[in-house]
Amino acid sequence: MGIEILQGIISLLVILGIAPLFAGLVNKQKAILTGRIGAPIMQPYYELQRLFKKETINAKGSSFISRITPDNKSCNNYNRRCNASNWILETTDKF
Repeated sequence: MGIEILQGIISLLVILGIAPLFAGLVNKQKAILTGRIGAPIMQPYYELQRLFKKETINAKGSSFISRITPDNKSCNNYNRRCNASNWILETTDKF
């Protein structure tokens, strides 16, 4: 039973480690097929490394709401939860 759990954990780690490589291969292939050079195959790993190095900076006078909402570094215009949290922050700062 213990070996099966260990094999499952190792399999999960291998799959998570290889997934960005496949994304890089797909992006490179798409770029080549459209006549561009494209990003390096290892680009997803570089982006993950850069994102893990980022830190959250809070101002001294910020409210507790800004500490419990999701980080804006992972937000984009299509993510409604982040837009909602930004809206909450904007409306609470006016008071």
